[in-house]
Amino acid sequence: MGEQGFAEYALVRRTLAFLQPVVIAGMGVGIPRYVALHFEKEKEKAFRFFVHAIWLALLLTALACFFSILLSNFSMYLVFGSADYAFFAIPISISLLGLVLHSLAYGYYRGCMNMKLANILQVINTGLVPLSAFFFMKSISGIVLFTGCCWTMVSLIFFTVIFRNRFKFKGFEKEKMNELIAYGLPRIPGDVLLALAFSLPSFWVAHLAGVQQAGYVAFGISLLSMTGAFFGPLSLVLLPEAAKKIASQQMTELKNSVKKMAGYTILLTVSGIAVFELFAEYIVQIFFGSENLELTLLCRYFIVASIGYTIYVVLRSVLDAYHKTAVNAINIFISFMVFAVFSFLMIQLQDSFMGIVYGFIISIILLGALSVRSIMKIFQKKNIQV
Repeated sequence: MGEQGFAEYALVRRTLAFLQPVVIAGMGVGIPRYVALHFEKEKEKAFRFFVHAIWLALLLTALACFFSILLSNFSMYLVFGSADYAFFAIPISISLLGLVLHSLAYGYYRGCMNMKLANILQVINTGLVPLSAFFFMKSISGIVLFTGCCWTMVSLIFFTVIFRNRFKFKGFEKEKMNELIAYGLPRIPGDVLLALAFSLPSFWVAHLAGVQQAGYVAFGISLLSMTGAFFGPLSLVLLPEAAKKIASQQMTELKNSVKKMAGYTILLTVSGIAVFELFAEYIVQIFFGSENLELTLLCRYFIVASIGYTIYVVLRSVLDAYHKTAVNAINIFISFMVFAVFSFLMIQLQDSFMGIVYGFIISIILLGALSVRSIMKIFQKKNIQV
């Protein structure tokens, strides 16, 4: 693949990571919630919510793909810093469609608590398909196109299982669509801003220093994302536990649970950072295939931000359980503005893309600190509002 191909692929993955939460319009959370809410007693109602969520997400996805292909020179210029990459518009659009279909099917299986099929779908699309793409295809555009086509086909196969014997459902129901929109839209700004925070650095670096350096930055951020994914299941467990204890006014028990979870998170994260810093050269070589000192140095910088990111991943569930307002979105907005202002000023002073790296790391650590502050405010309140 080479360094250039590695950089291009990393940028494509960061682009998809940014676009997917935008076009899915909160349905990645909305589908499991509404399906789980009605599945036990009203399976048809749960299924109708799922169908309406599909319409909403696929409409936005179709619009995004249409304009990406129609304005391919401009859209790929935003990603790669050059209109010469316009040929990536179709592969990226197909991959985006496949990724959305995957998220919709996976969300339905989660809502039904059919984790066997959900995990099979996850293993195929996130594990086997990307590896197969590198085995069968040689060019980066071919790899992206192959991946997108496989994601789409595999997801559609799982959709046939969902829709089997379920074609007798009502047509468009305005009430259900309005309810899904009311639930999903308020979650979009926070999702979009967080996705932008994880995608903008590589796009920005692509315009300042070129695709290769942007690919290194994208890889470093992907490495950081992996640390958050490690604590994702913990966050999923903490959300229902927090909601239950808040509803029953068991705030002391919840406070003790959160302290314990946060303590384990910090301990494991700090230990992970130490291990990575010691063996960074070998770890990067496993992923990259050869020694690369510049990439290793960047990854050593990015991994420090995991102390803020893992804390945010774990604590955001408690904030979502307690607050009706989008507290997480507010914290994300503050940290994003710090990133944007700090990075811009550093670029003006140093004329180097490293200012963007430093700004991103500081902002993610700040996001973790803001999450801790928001949690402390909850436990300092005497009157608990459910």
